[in-house]
Amino acid sequence: MIVAPRPPQLQPRPPRPPQLLQAAPQQPGSGARRILPAGPPPREGISINGAAGPVNGALRSKIVVPPKNVHVKGACDTCRTRKIKCSGGRPKCVACDRNGATCNYVAGPSETHSQALKRKVDQLEEEKSVYHELTELIRKMPERESTEVVRRLRAGDDVATIVRQVKTGCLLLQLALSPETRFRYTFPYVIDMPVTLRRPDNPYIGSSLFEASYSNSPSPPPEKLPDQHQCVYMKPYHVAEVVDSRLSKIRASRWTFITDDDELFRNLLRAYILHEHTTYPYIHLDSFLDGMVSGDERFCTSLMVNTIMASACHCYQAIPDRHKFWKPSSLAYQFLAEARRLWELEIKEEPKLTTAMAGVLLNIEYNHNGMDSLGYNFLAQAVTMSEHLGLFDPELQKSIESKRLRTAWEFFSWSIFSWSTVQAYYFFRYPVIKNPPLTPLPDPATNRSFYGEVWLLYPVSPAPIPAEHGHTTKSLTELHVILHAMSCRAFCDGSSTRKLSWEEAMEFKQMLDNWFETLPPVLSPKSVVFPWHIKLHTAYDAAIYTLFNSLVARDTLPSISSLASLPPNVPITTAGEIAAQAIMRLETLVRLYYLRHSFSSCDSFLGYYLSVLTRATLETMSPRSDKLPLDPQQIRTLRSTVLLCLKGVNEQSRNNYISEVVYRVLKSGLSPDDLEALEANVNLFEWSEDDMFVAKQCRSQWPMPGVKVYDNPRQAGMDISLQQLVSRTEGMTLEEETGRRRREGKGVKVGRVVEIEDSD
Repeated sequence: MIVAPRPPQLQPRPPRPPQLLQAAPQQPGSGARRILPAGPPPREGISINGAAGPVNGALRSKIVVPPKNVHVKGACDTCRTRKIKCSGGRPKCVACDRNGATCNYVAGPSETHSQALKRKVDQLEEEKSVYHELTELIRKMPERESTEVVRRLRAGDDVATIVRQVKTGCLLLQLALSPETRFRYTFPYVIDMPVTLRRPDNPYIGSSLFEASYSNSPSPPPEKLPDQHQCVYMKPYHVAEVVDSRLSKIRASRWTFITDDDELFRNLLRAYILHEHTTYPYIHLDSFLDGMVSGDERFCTSLMVNTIMASACHCYQAIPDRHKFWKPSSLAYQFLAEARRLWELEIKEEPKLTTAMAGVLLNIEYNHNGMDSLGYNFLAQAVTMSEHLGLFDPELQKSIESKRLRTAWEFFSWSIFSWSTVQAYYFFRYPVIKNPPLTPLPDPATNRSFYGEVWLLYPVSPAPIPAEHGHTTKSLTELHVILHAMSCRAFCDGSSTRKLSWEEAMEFKQMLDNWFETLPPVLSPKSVVFPWHIKLHTAYDAAIYTLFNSLVARDTLPSISSLASLPPNVPITTAGEIAAQAIMRLETLVRLYYLRHSFSSCDSFLGYYLSVLTRATLETMSPRSDKLPLDPQQIRTLRSTVLLCLKGVNEQSRNNYISEVVYRVLKSGLSPDDLEALEANVNLFEWSEDDMFVAKQCRSQWPMPGVKVYDNPRQAGMDISLQQLVSRTEGMTLEEETGRRRREGKGVKVGRVVEIEDSD
């Protein structure tokens, strides 16, 4: 063991006060340590051995007093990445300066990193809100104004500045802020209402909706509007909100595994009630909502909820690509898949009323997706369940003790009859339910609870407004009773069809006219305003047109212009004149619908009436040797009608897939001049590649409008169903088909009209 030599004895010095000494390094070759001057006194509480109190004695080791900690609120990005201490110096911290690294700070000098992140999130949310607001404004603005906004965006203008300026002068926003402000949409191509529609015998010219939507005065004449609920004539219905206290009590997790977001769930339900239930009132809404709140599965089940949510996804405009039902990541796909799973489980059990209701709802959803040939099976099974339950037995209904349950049974017996009639009449089938229910429908004026009510709250309105759901449902069902009789007469037993005679057509017209003349005041031509009110009238006019168009000879197709030469007081007696008058009223209703509400909100059945009007207008525009050529103004007016209809079908294609397919077929029937006008005057929503791929898988047997009532497309082998029309262009994109048509200088006929002789 090596022992250090003892240092030589030193002469004693006078004693000094005890101080903290600092040891100096030992000199080479010296046996003693050099004593340096004493350092600063230690801070209070610091000792050599770590104990509190003063330090006494000589130092045995080197003591380093830690520097005072400097608090840094936010480190730079480089130090945070390397996980080292940052001095917080600006513009460069010590570590970045020493390492030559770039020094960037997310946080400001006086904020922490978490505060900086929160500030950044708030900025992104504000930016997102601005862009979302701009998108909504562009979507609802007229074409010319929206085009100007896009031009300014491409020129580099600030988005927030554009939105602020648009909000300052945009009439659509003003209508939500001031009840006196009016807004109406603008027709494409020709902005005026056609003169051919302004006839004294047109019941919709001079109506409250016409005066409020098309009058050139600053505000509609108050004396010409109903005293109550004037705001519904002043604003689009999609600015209204469904008001129901039960919605806030509903929990998503109780009814579906797809989402537990209660706010999203309630918004979807509101969208369904506003856009879908008003068109297809086939469930008793009050019983359904009460069941959702209380958990009563006599009126509401997970199968029904998931099916309704799948349909609601088409109506909720906050969902992008809501028409793409085939995408597994979409909410609509997931809700529908869950509904299919639950359906497979329930059909193996004892039949229930809710299962039959879900079958009708599934059939409707498959129709929206262009898969009606697959979805019809749900309706057939629902009818079988209903018959097994005794749904159409009035004595059995009376024996039900619960009034709520008895009301739900009676209501659904009419609902499934009504929807099965729609499937028969519009698909050329014999009705699956042969007779209407025996239990009569009550009067909504005296028994509103039987139908329920939908309450709408408009911006700045003092109180909610009823949608008159009961009157609409009863009148629609009564119309379907007439269409049911027409289907039974025209489609015989389902294996053949027959041509209706003039006497039979006049018999059905008399029935339709009686129905029209006895409509309640709220649904009269003078008062009609809501989209579901307008479609009730379009259904009446489309039925008359289809009925008498079948009796018109090929060389004397009806046209609105043919009515112009007839004085208003002259009776209309021929089939062509009756059909032309029906088309005139139908076009007026379509134009009023657009002026007040636009075509952007989900309305799946609107596409049918737009297709009827498109086909009739194209027939009028087609050249024939037996008629005088149209003058340029007439062609321009007719073309504006075609463009308006295609605009509507195209906008509906954002919401449901069946409209996409219809739009493609209708567009393929345009001439090169019509196509050029369409592209120049209408902002179109075009298909993506996956849309084109799915189009080839369309399974819709819906005959395109223009086919005559007594034509059986399955029997005659006509290529007039959507599936057959789309498959004709399989392997060729729409642009390629359009280019080929342009080179040939012609359009495509939208389905053939084939004459079939009477079976007898």
